[in-house]
Parts: sequence; C-alpha cells; structure tokens
Amino acid sequence: MSGVEPSGFGVDGMRERARQIGGEIQILSDPGRGTRIIVTVPNA
Repeated sequence: MSGVEPSGFGVDGMRERARQIGGEIQILSDPGRGTRIIVTVPNA
C-alpha cells in the first residue's frame, strides 16, 4: 500500500496479534454465504 501507514487492523494485524500470544487464526470464506474468522488462543 504505497503512501499508507499500516494501522495494525485488518487481516495481517489480526494474524500478528494472534501469533504474539501463541494463538492462530483461520479465515474461511464461502462465496455467497460470507466469511468466518476463527481465533484460537491458549488457556492461561
């Protein structure tokens, strides 16, 4: 993204934040039905 500062929001930011806490993210998309985002984090 030329000339735009990354905000930390959006898919890349979500992936990075999940990774930082030992979690993972899955993004499942079904055309015409929507998108599901699943974030799994470890128990504290």
